Amino acid sequence: MVGNIKCVVVDPRLQDLEPMAMKFVLNFAKDNDLQVVDACVMPDK
Repeated sequence: MVGNIKCVVVDPRLQDLEPMAMKFVLNFAKDNDLQVVDACVMPDK
């Protein structure tokens, strides 16, 4: 949770390490009408 928003955070390094895994994640989000946001910093707890 970030604030009151449920989310999944994916490290952008996944693209370099496992491009097919990143493609799967992005396609899953698209197929399920999920919002995708490119964020550079995640807040600390």
